[in-house]
Amino acid sequence: MTRSVMREDNVAGKPSALVEVTGLGKRYGRRGKFVLRGFSLALYRGEVVALIGANGAGKSTLLRCIAGALPFEEGEIEVCGEKVEGDAVSAKRHTGAVFGGAAGVPYMTGAEFLAFTAGLCGVRADEARDRALGLTRLLGAEDALGRAMSAMSFGTRQKFLIVASLLHAPGVWLLDEPMT
Repeated sequence: MTRSVMREDNVAGKPSALVEVTGLGKRYGRRGKFVLRGFSLALYRGEVVALIGANGAGKSTLLRCIAGALPFEEGEIEVCGEKVEGDAVSAKRHTGAVFGGAAGVPYMTGAEFLAFTAGLCGVRADEARDRALGLTRLLGAEDALGRAMSAMSFGTRQKFLIVASLLHAPGVWLLDEPMT
């Protein structure tokens, strides 16, 4: 995935990008082939973007780099004005992410997992409870709040991962393989 996508309208008076990727380069291993090289992208408030490409094209790698979950060798990434490479923790405050294959914490109940996740994101307990209840109701998963994550179906676990990714009201929401 080496094609660059940029919007040209980010001039004076126009909104700044929520996510700005400039010249991103990522490879696996010190001498490995670059999965991404020279990739640039700007995403703005209200946009919904899908990455479509062949297996191994770098779609998941790009999302993990944006989320601050994977280091990269070249370029810069800013999320809501925060540099990912220099301060990934700060950038992560603005990002909610669900990655393919994630499973939650198996021994925790749904409610415990959401409270734990909210605590990591700095969300007050009462606010987290209210948001979690509203989102689980919306997704039809409220009845699983007391069930262990390991006892949930794959689809119900996915719903809890989605709720957890939204508890801190992120400015940017990243979904990797959302249809699995």
